[in-house]
Amino acid sequence: MSDLKFQQLNREEYLKFTAKQKYLNFLQSVESYDLFLVRDYNPILVGLVDSDNQVIAGGILSQFKVHGGFYYRMDRGPILDFKNSTLVKTFFDGLYYFAKTNGALYISIIPDLVATKFNNEGAKIFEDNTSLEEMKKIGFIHVPIQMGNDTNHSPSFQYVKDLSGIEDEKQLTDSFTKDVQYYLKKNKQFGIELKILDEADLKDFYQLEVATANRIGFKAKELDYYQKAYKYYGNKTKFIFAFLDFKKYKKTQNQAINELMKIVDDLNLRLKDTPNNKKIIRQLNEYNDQIKAHHKRIEQADILQSNEGKDKVITAGAMFQYFPGELTYLYSGTNEAYKNFYSPYLIQQFVMQEAIKLGINRYNFYGVSGKQDGSDGVMEFKKSFNGELEEMIGEFILPINKFKYNLIQILKKITGR
Repeated sequence: MSDLKFQQLNREEYLKFTAKQKYLNFLQSVESYDLFLVRDYNPILVGLVDSDNQVIAGGILSQFKVHGGFYYRMDRGPILDFKNSTLVKTFFDGLYYFAKTNGALYISIIPDLVATKFNNEGAKIFEDNTSLEEMKKIGFIHVPIQMGNDTNHSPSFQYVKDLSGIEDEKQLTDSFTKDVQYYLKKNKQFGIELKILDEADLKDFYQLEVATANRIGFKAKELDYYQKAYKYYGNKTKFIFAFLDFKKYKKTQNQAINELMKIVDDLNLRLKDTPNNKKIIRQLNEYNDQIKAHHKRIEQADILQSNEGKDKVITAGAMFQYFPGELTYLYSGTNEAYKNFYSPYLIQQFVMQEAIKLGINRYNFYGVSGKQDGSDGVMEFKKSFNGELEEMIGEFILPINKFKYNLIQILKKITGR
């Protein structure tokens, strides 16, 4: 492909290129480029241009400081046909000389490629190491995949759900596990409401996410990140809250009690005619237990409302990215005191319905630890929606200044970082 030229691109050229993509990972979007600029990632747009000056492959390089200099990283890129080995080699040869000319010590590439897929039962259903071998031939060093969550870059393991063939809410709900179907019924009974957030609400979202991060042990993003993401992603990102309205909730509980009381009254009348009817006695006990449960919920709601000092409370929230071919669930938080209201399930259902309406067939629950032994609560939550676990191909390192790169690796071993 001698007619192809590797070069730096301007924003308009890159936008025109990405606009043609049927699938686009949000980390390689022009919106991410704009966000990286204000977050001091020093992003650079690069690509392969043909003889007609058309971009046929490209990506966003970010520049990070390291001992003795800096390195380039491309996360979930580049955007190119990895099945075309000649195109892959041409792109990375160009990237190598670009990095060398600009004085980078090494390049880190984290492609948007799946190496292995597992079904919901943990059985391997797909494996492809072709691209891994091709990258090694070029000279890249493959960094072994490690289980666990790391918010410094895109996840090594992610959980996804294929929405193709699902046309409406019923089909979508039927595709979930029985547990999720039960939780969604409860959401309706509880009267949980959803709200798409305005910029002024982001502080509340941040506080919810920080509380969740502290509780389950991960590093939360800064408020500044959410504010900038809201601004630069525009309508490509949504923050959604789930609310519990105490007044409406108690009203629905009282309505349920009234309906149950009618049934109980009817059963009592029937029992007068057949006082030893064991079936009726059993039914009466069951319905009376349900009435007691509803009264208990009202009492608990009174206490919670008094503690909150307001009529509505945030029970859960999440952030999503809407891009061609994929809708991604990125960050979230839950109010631990209201976990029994199952609000996160309603948020997930709502967003998947939006994906279906928009013709997006791939819903990405995003990062999980990769552990399939039941120890990862986040993954167990995501698995309840019936999808697949994807193990990504991982990170590749291409040393530019081999002496300094090797020195950095020695320092990392010494310092443990």
